[in-house]
Amino acid sequence: MHVYSHLITTIERENLDLQDPYISKWNRELLLSVGQIARFIYNQLIVVNKQFDSTIASYSFQPSVPNSEIDKDLLVPVKRVPTDTNLSLIPSRQAYIANSKHIHSFLSLSLVPYELSKNGLFQTLKDRNLIIEVNNLLIELTILTTILLSNQFVEFLHWLSSQNNDDKQYMKRLLSIVRFRETNNSSIIALKKLINYDNFNISTILPLPSHVLPASVATYLSRDELQKQLQLTPLTLKDFLHYYLLKKQLYLFTKENTSTGLLHIISKHSGQLNKTEWNKLKTTLSTIPCIPTNQGMKIPNESYIPSSILSSDLPIITLNVPQNLTDDDDDDRQSIIENMENSVSAEFLKRLGCRTLNVQSFVHAPSLLTNSIISNSHAMKTLIQHLMEERDNMSEGDLHGLKQNERLRGTTLISSKESTRKYAPQNLHFPSVAIQLQWSTLPIIDWHDIDPHSSEYAFLKEIGVREVPDLQKLIDRIIEEHNEQKKESNKEYKLPIALKFLAENFQQHYSKLWKAAKIKRPFLPSISLSKTTILSLSEEVFKDKSPLCATLLPNVVQLFEENFNISLLGVKDCPTLTTAFDILMEKKEEILNVETAPKIFAYMNELDGLSRTLIERVSKLAFIPLKGNDNLMKPSQVFIHPDNSTTTTSSSRL
Repeated sequence: MHVYSHLITTIERENLDLQDPYISKWNRELLLSVGQIARFIYNQLIVVNKQFDSTIASYSFQPSVPNSEIDKDLLVPVKRVPTDTNLSLIPSRQAYIANSKHIHSFLSLSLVPYELSKNGLFQTLKDRNLIIEVNNLLIELTILTTILLSNQFVEFLHWLSSQNNDDKQYMKRLLSIVRFRETNNSSIIALKKLINYDNFNISTILPLPSHVLPASVATYLSRDELQKQLQLTPLTLKDFLHYYLLKKQLYLFTKENTSTGLLHIISKHSGQLNKTEWNKLKTTLSTIPCIPTNQGMKIPNESYIPSSILSSDLPIITLNVPQNLTDDDDDDRQSIIENMENSVSAEFLKRLGCRTLNVQSFVHAPSLLTNSIISNSHAMKTLIQHLMEERDNMSEGDLHGLKQNERLRGTTLISSKESTRKYAPQNLHFPSVAIQLQWSTLPIIDWHDIDPHSSEYAFLKEIGVREVPDLQKLIDRIIEEHNEQKKESNKEYKLPIALKFLAENFQQHYSKLWKAAKIKRPFLPSISLSKTTILSLSEEVFKDKSPLCATLLPNVVQLFEENFNISLLGVKDCPTLTTAFDILMEKKEEILNVETAPKIFAYMNELDGLSRTLIERVSKLAFIPLKGNDNLMKPSQVFIHPDNSTTTTSSSRL
């Protein structure tokens, strides 16, 4: 039953009767009681935010209220800031109501609690302009002067995402002015031209680009809110690297706490990088002490990935590097990596240039030492097998160091103290090469019975042990063999074994090196004009017999033609007329006389290359011998005897 049913009105039934002495006392006492009861209920229930609707409904405006207008302020409960735990009473004209729960969580205004604001009383206050309704302009002005906490900023973004997306400029303007911080003691974060959100979960100790929404906030928003409503895109690894590889940001890689987080993110997503991006990353980081080790921050090439074979005095990487994970358990492997805090893969570190093997300490490790009763071949085999086991863990730097360092035991076919020592792989040869060449001083690996089809052979070949000698050394060997034969003048000349080796292996091993090598030492056996066997340069000797210069031995031509076209060496069938004339002028004092001239001129008459330029040049030079005259004559100084048909034919072109 409502209280107003017990109140007594005047005869006109328009107002309460407060004139009659008895009736007015009744009405006054009843009104006083109602007010006290209402205040008691208000204090007990409203302040603790319970049962707003049921409590206040009985006291909301009803059609039976005597006065049709109420224009006096009422005291209403509000939260002055979102973090308040208690309500305050203020005049309604100083209070605000908002139509979104999110607004109550971030806007620092005296807001009537959201649940209470839905009551008819506050709706009537709003209709009568006795309370202020929050609008977009008011929110913008308030945000401009407010620093939000992280959770408030999340609610702000939730509210912004729920708004009509038609006004893009309003959303951008709000995002450009909003400021927030993680805690009251944290530094203030201002976002400008927000474009991306952090999907890498970048550590809070790292500075973040001003256009990126932090992961601590983005985590609480749905993908639809981030991408469709706020129109943000995930931060890409390319943009991530572009920012952190800036010169002013590189100092972050030199500090252990920040470098750890950066390397973790890059390692985890490195599969997204193309070759160019990888090269840029490697080039930049290779010169920076960016790798945490037990000896401080080191550059990649000075850092060693944890391994049981490494010496304790080396700078070992202290990052969380997953160890002993096989490819057979890809799911478990991925799970372990993800559960490790700031894990960095060994493959990523190796690609940066970090080391897995210290060649010097590895070769001299106690486990590889052999006692005196074990053969050298067995010791070498043991060493190679250990190196092969570590092959997959070697970085490019490790492999390069293994190729360059003198760590492999070598010897010669006829061993000596001087020849039996340690060599760099690139200076050693497989024993079969020395045997084939009968080269007793050629350095070979100290493993005479190695199987050329074995995996050890393939590994040694990979690190630089040679299947064929260096081209220059092979040429030297040809010359050496030739000179040894010349000392024994009574024996029939045999082609050097090294020359046969060159012919048989030229196409496979030497053809690409030939032009760049620019061989300047004579090495091709040929017959000189004096009928002796000499060595000639490829560009100075010819296949066809010539009265001007040396000619290749027939068996030399045959040897090369069986394997490839000898022209690849630069050897021609015969010289051009210009070349022949140059040879003639160079050797004229030695080969040109009255007896040899007819044969030489007849030979030159068959050559190609006659030109006006050559004729003009020849006409000015003295190269024609005359009987009874010690001096050579120019063409214009001699006459051809009409009866000398041979001379006429031979010299007609000149």
